[in-house]
Amino acid sequence: MSIKKKDPKLVWEEIEKRAAEMRYQYPYWREGQALYNATAAMYPEAVEKINGTPDDCFYIDTLIPDFANKVMEIFGLEIDQEPEV
Repeated sequence: MSIKKKDPKLVWEEIEKRAAEMRYQYPYWREGQALYNATAAMYPEAVEKINGTPDDCFYIDTLIPDFANKVMEIFGLEIDQEPEV
């Protein structure tokens, strides 16, 4: 599945908003979990490219900046272009 090119900063803002809503609903979730789950719900094809990599913030909140950069990198790519891993 290919990822359509979108404004990466707008994508990340959408993800942050959804993650905040999820943390309100599930207050026991850490920030990294919420961001990962929000991304998975909105852009599952992006999470497939990040899952299990050093940029995956699901378990480690300190990886959130790396996760954000990878998401924005993915959405800055042309359609059907694979990100460097």
